[in-house]
Amino acid sequence: MSWDDLVASASDACDEAFAEAFEFRPMRQLTVNDPVSPDPGRAVREVLAIYGAPASDIDLGQLRPQVSRTLGGDATGRVSIGTPRIGVDLRQFAPGEPPRKGDKFMRKKTGDVFSAKDYQPDGQGRAVLSLAHLNRESI
Repeated sequence: MSWDDLVASASDACDEAFAEAFEFRPMRQLTVNDPVSPDPGRAVREVLAIYGAPASDIDLGQLRPQVSRTLGGDATGRVSIGTPRIGVDLRQFAPGEPPRKGDKFMRKKTGDVFSAKDYQPDGQGRAVLSLAHLNRESI
């Protein structure tokens, strides 16, 4: 068994134990002044990813109006501290077409939609993406 086979086997075992389904929605922005829009050159598809929740999630309750404006909470009155992340096996993407900053991922378990803020390949066929929460869709 080659090193690449061992790495793939370890990645598969991690996904089998910890991953969940996400819908990958490739996006593009042609120029800095253009809006972000779906990328027709890359396919929407289901991928497996290991989700890492933010460090804490605080319900502001009655303090929502005052604190939300200061800390940037959303309309639900919650403020997330920390950054959600996903780990993905890059074999799920077309060769040379890994996820990019701005691509969207919908967590199928909850309907939460995220935008990729940062992409960090690990050099072993996986990558970690830092995410920004955008909204929640009905599932």
